[in-house]
Amino acid sequence: MQKKVLLAKDLNQNTVGILSLECDTKLKGKLKLFDETKGTLVLKIGENILAFDKQNSEFEFETIFHDLNLPTACIICDDKILVTAKTENFVGDFDDILDEFKKLKNQENQTKFFNEESKELNNNDFNQNLGNFEDVKNNVKKLEKNLKNSENFEKNQKNASKNLKSLSENIDETYNFFDEIHEQFDELFNSNKPFLELEEKIENSKWVKVYAKSDFSNHYILGKIFDDEKLKFICYGIPTESEDVLLDDDLKPYAQWFPFEIDGVKGSGYFLTYQDAKTGENVLIN
Repeated sequence: MQKKVLLAKDLNQNTVGILSLECDTKLKGKLKLFDETKGTLVLKIGENILAFDKQNSEFEFETIFHDLNLPTACIICDDKILVTAKTENFVGDFDDILDEFKKLKNQENQTKFFNEESKELNNNDFNQNLGNFEDVKNNVKKLEKNLKNSENFEKNQKNASKNLKSLSENIDETYNFFDEIHEQFDELFNSNKPFLELEEKIENSKWVKVYAKSDFSNHYILGKIFDDEKLKFICYGIPTESEDVLLDDDLKPYAQWFPFEIDGVKGSGYFLTYQDAKTGENVLIN
């Protein structure tokens, strides 16, 4: 299984989120943003362009794709790039990705128009094609029957499943999510001021404030929580004026309210989320 983690940055190169990708038989992705940026997530892998509409600060997607070669991503809204995410080896231009995305949209619009215009013609050909389809279906059934009658078919199938499971377990045992992102994460962590007041309230933890905007949520916080000296969780905190702030439905199961008076605002605090440092999975809050 291939896995990649990219830091998402705004046009001022402030880190605004994390994009996690993994590819086995399918491509699965998870985008976590620290703000409410909306738009289309455009993912380029090799020469392929994939596009996903996102509406929430946390967004998951899945598609049938079997490669994770030099992934690059951006969020586009109204034909403008708002957020970018790239590997260290990226040498291209995000404007080229924007142009490719525009062409993709134009092709989709043309295809939609063509399908509507040709719908009546396709209906006229349906009965003729149906006969051809039945012939093909019968041939497929014969092929399936021959395969199932093969003496080694079931045995080979079980062995293949067993080997695949063993390989997957070995990969899971050696994989460590934080190893994939530690250079970028630690660079961000070490370049910002320690949040000592929060470290005093949460044992075995390290925190920093990352400043990005000019309103009440002019910062977010990053944290590390340790079990003895071993890193257990990576943490993210979003400041809000009160616990009553409405969260996205996707975020609610993972967010924990932590009261902490911010800039003298009574009732304010942070919604904290936790990510397993080994697996990268978000931690459900009971």
